[in-house]
Amino acid sequence: MHAALAASVESTLQHIRLIQQREARLAEARTDAYEVEERLLKEHMPYLNRKASR
Repeated sequence: MHAALAASVESTLQHIRLIQQREARLAEARTDAYEVEERLLKEHMPYLNRKASR
């Protein structure tokens, strides 16, 4: 009984660690996406503003 419980707890902890790793990668990807979006807006906003004012 004790061994089965210990195995179950270890399995649960492994799942938690896996989820935490995935969440960290998602947060990193989100940050990267925001940085790319910001850079693209800075690069293209002058062009879009000129085009809109015509």
